[in-house]
Amino acid sequence: MRLEHRDLPEAAARQHREGWLHYLDRLATAGADGDPGSDPWLEAAMNEAASP
Repeated sequence: MRLEHRDLPEAAARQHREGWLHYLDRLATAGADGDPGSDPWLEAAMNEAASP
């Protein structure tokens, strides 16, 4: 499968690259019957959302 984001502003393109690298590594681990463990990005987002 090939997925492309096009015409993103440079700042958004950087964020998308970082996100895809992070989550594709986790997906590859899970796809190989491994356990990628808890997602530190999700935990950080949940902690941020919970703080007043």
